[in-house]
Amino acid sequence: MKIINSKGTPEVWLSIGILTWSRLPAHLKTDLLGALDRIAQIREHVARCAKVQPMPPVEVVGQIWVTDNGIIDGTTTPLRFQKMVVFGARVPVLTAMCTEETVVRKVLVHEFLHCFYYTVKITEAVSRGDRKVGETGTGHNAFDASDDASRLENPADWVGDDDVHSFALHNDAALDMISHRYDELKPHFPALVPDLRFRVEKCSVAESTSDHAKALIRRRGGVERSPVQ
Repeated sequence: MKIINSKGTPEVWLSIGILTWSRLPAHLKTDLLGALDRIAQIREHVARCAKVQPMPPVEVVGQIWVTDNGIIDGTTTPLRFQKMVVFGARVPVLTAMCTEETVVRKVLVHEFLHCFYYTVKITEAVSRGDRKVGETGTGHNAFDASDDASRLENPADWVGDDDVHSFALHNDAALDMISHRYDELKPHFPALVPDLRFRVEKCSVAESTSDHAKALIRRRGGVERSPVQ
């Protein structure tokens, strides 16, 4: 596996098969590296407008994700980063190489809100004194509105006002743009159905994110978080 960091930050990187990379035409390599830098810039801007910094890391994978229901634009999963395991966003090349930054931002903010959902759950477990903290992702149906929204934190508690009103839900028509390069990219990247399940026993959380989650938990006083509409 070949790992390439974005120019702006090691918290955005590409994971791609060595053979896939070696066979990739030069212009697509250039496009893909440019996509890494765009994502790093989008992530930084989301953080500047948000109620907590930093945003979760982002891994771009050299794959196309497709199911019988359609394209999968991204997922939230534990990522190995600097000898730690952290919740982050993982996106395939169709999402990363979409040149419409507002669309990519919609997807990233959506995945960040999933990351914060798991962060709050783990923080709650730690505050209860659980000695062994675990969290399981069951491979939820991202094409089901209620199922997907049930694993999103309330955006108003985490991100800036613009992102509160514009982040993507599963049926956002703007996401159709992500599939526009499918025919162009399919010959060069493996197309597969991703395994969205995960199991994590230990997960690191940035101190500022943990403090924010603790403050939200205290404020909510055990009351269910506001639902995402």
